[in-house]
Amino acid sequence: MSGHGMKSGGIIRITLVFRKLGKGIRCMENPAVDREQLRTATAEWIADLKPWKTFNTLTFRDPRRSDVAVSYWRRLVQVLNRDAFGDHYARKVGHCYFSHVRATEYQQREALHFHFLADRPLNFDLVHSWWGAAAGFAWLEVIHDRAACVGYISKYILKSSDLLALDIFENVKQRTPLITGPEGCFYPYWWKETS
Repeated sequence: MSGHGMKSGGIIRITLVFRKLGKGIRCMENPAVDREQLRTATAEWIADLKPWKTFNTLTFRDPRRSDVAVSYWRRLVQVLNRDAFGDHYARKVGHCYFSHVRATEYQQREALHFHFLADRPLNFDLVHSWWGAAAGFAWLEVIHDRAACVGYISKYILKSSDLLALDIFENVKQRTPLITGPEGCFYPYWWKETS
């Protein structure tokens, strides 16, 4: 698998490069590696990164250029961080309070589609309302079958013979949001740890 990783400030970026050879997709450095082997290896690697908690899909209602789509993603991450940790969230958690793996897919209608895994609870109501108003449709669910969800993400990472980027962020601070009130400290209503 051709790939390079960079870890700086908790951020890992991996780029997988593929080309089409004959009947299937082969890794550029080792054409003998078939697509299923590559998907299995990618799924195992992603599964070992974090204890993923939610499987999420974000769809755009209208076609968007990839750079514009990624800017919507970044804005959603900011909105979630501000909701959990306030305006100065970066001082508390850095870039993001949750780790994530995001794969990008173009649907047949040419609209971009993101699939992502997250390792911490997300405010589902906020994701649905913000993404619905700004971009399109959001589907979020708690993971019950981790292997199936990781396999699904891996499939979309390797689905096309085009150049694909697998964006990964690893949160190293692992802070939990707490709300302080007259009755003491408590978690936000949406914060539900799952096993």
